[in-house]
Amino acid sequence: MSIIVQRRRDTRTNCQAGTPADGELWWDQTLKALRMGDGATLGGYLHKRWGYSYPLIPAQITANQNDYNPTDLSIAETILLNSDAARTITGIAGGAFGRNIKLINRGSFEITLANSSASSTAANRFLFEADIVMRPNAAVEIQYSTTDSRWMRTSGGVKFATIPQELLLTGVISPAQITANTNDYAPTSVALATTLRLSTDASRNLTGLVDPRDGAMKMIINVGSNPLVLKNADAGSTAANRFDFGNDVTLAGKQAALLRYDGTDARWKLVSSTAGAAVAAGAVTAQTLAPSALGARVGMINGTFVESRVGGAATYAVKTLAGTDPTSADPVFFVFNTGGGGYVIRAVTAALSIVISSGSSAGAINSVAFHLWLVAFDDAGTVRLGFKNCWTGTVLSGLNEAFPASSTAEGGAGGADNAGTFYTGTAVASKYYCIIGVASYEAGLAAVGTWGIAPSWMQLYGPGVPKPGEPVGEVTQMLTSTTTSTTATSYQNTGVTVSPTLKSAANIAKVSWWGGLSGANSSAAVYAGLHRGATQIGPEYIEFLNVASASLVGPLSGEWLDAPNTTTPAYMIKIKAQATNTTRFPENTSGGNGGMKVEELMS
Repeated sequence: MSIIVQRRRDTRTNCQAGTPADGELWWDQTLKALRMGDGATLGGYLHKRWGYSYPLIPAQITANQNDYNPTDLSIAETILLNSDAARTITGIAGGAFGRNIKLINRGSFEITLANSSASSTAANRFLFEADIVMRPNAAVEIQYSTTDSRWMRTSGGVKFATIPQELLLTGVISPAQITANTNDYAPTSVALATTLRLSTDASRNLTGLVDPRDGAMKMIINVGSNPLVLKNADAGSTAANRFDFGNDVTLAGKQAALLRYDGTDARWKLVSSTAGAAVAAGAVTAQTLAPSALGARVGMINGTFVESRVGGAATYAVKTLAGTDPTSADPVFFVFNTGGGGYVIRAVTAALSIVISSGSSAGAINSVAFHLWLVAFDDAGTVRLGFKNCWTGTVLSGLNEAFPASSTAEGGAGGADNAGTFYTGTAVASKYYCIIGVASYEAGLAAVGTWGIAPSWMQLYGPGVPKPGEPVGEVTQMLTSTTTSTTATSYQNTGVTVSPTLKSAANIAKVSWWGGLSGANSSAAVYAGLHRGATQIGPEYIEFLNVASASLVGPLSGEWLDAPNTTTPAYMIKIKAQATNTTRFPENTSGGNGGMKVEELMS
């Protein structure tokens, strides 16, 4: 058998105008590619170079394209697209068996490949699972299926996808208004929808939703004004279409629920909901909240306290948030330490109060500000209300719920007179308690034992409320290197002075001071003392000089707890001399200085 080898080289235009013989090879000088003839095909079959994909850069797309057929589409393997705005392509011409084309959006606007659009000829259409939106710099590869006579997507399809920008759920349907309770709800196009905008003519029930595909997500939005109830596990619908929420979900107007189909359980599950019915006012009761409050360590739940007076006696009573006595339907709960690493909750379902009888002073002093703390004891399951004045005049007795305490019976006969003592209606021994709140008497009682005035203010205890002995948050400080000298034998002012503004006249001022004290000779003493205004408080400091003249006696420092009975006390270090001696404070001959700090503590 004889073999005739024929070859030719020419331009692309000439090659495409001729028909190479069967087996004849032509070299396309323009495309730098080889053409092979079969004796019938115009231009022969074009063969690409290894690793080379012929790119096509058509003119910018300035309108939506049907049957897209740019110049040189027949030889293109990669098409670099560009548009002047967001545009849509509904189909591409030139489909043939096994043909692959890669589309790249190199512009700045989205280009959408519309799925199964009738705007293009049937054989040029796309057959995707949904529209494909090509964002700038995105790419997709398609292959023509002669079986389906459609372009199919070949790229993608992996289990995991990265979404670098916004996610648009565009499958939205707005079915006709629901006018009856409905089972197996199946509105038109539900299988393509991700969002269902529903409305009802009255309160209506849905017992199930058709489209049971594992992983399917549906957002149901009530765009009407009447309630839409998604019924939990309702037998009205086929089992595979039912909701499995645990409870019914009621969607009021403008509320929504996101559902996901669980193929394992064959039920719709609730992912999230904006439905407010489950958390409407009053829906979360004290009974359900109390166990959850343990982490926050709240002493009293659903409770307040009020004060009243009659016949020189004061009564403090626990009320609910509604302002009434506790009942079984509206109880007040108390959370107590157990001493075993846990807590116990006690419910009070009846009136609870403590009376400070006429004649009982609770440790108060005439016209002197004080705080009265209210507590509740856990007496083997019985909650007993109590009170305590924590400032004794010399001791600031604290409150610590971590340790048990004992109380004294108020007695009802005017004998509850000791500060620093817990008083309850019935005495308790070594029981745990919780703090309820504090009542402040900023001007004190005009006559101790006669409770004839209301508290200046009352505060429930909770986060942010300091306990007795804890800083209120106000600290005032000064520092000076200026020395004051005096030969006077009566106390004279120095430059070491602080005038704080306290939150409460009943609170305690913790005063600290420091500086050097010196004298001019060794034959007399020097004196220093802390004063509040003209009143000396705390000890007097006396030093006898027995060293050389003008020598530094040494550093002087001190600290004192003071109950000023005012919110604007003025504290100062004053000095005096003996005989003709000269007293100096703060001494700064060696570069020293003096100062004072006042910190407010809760009483």
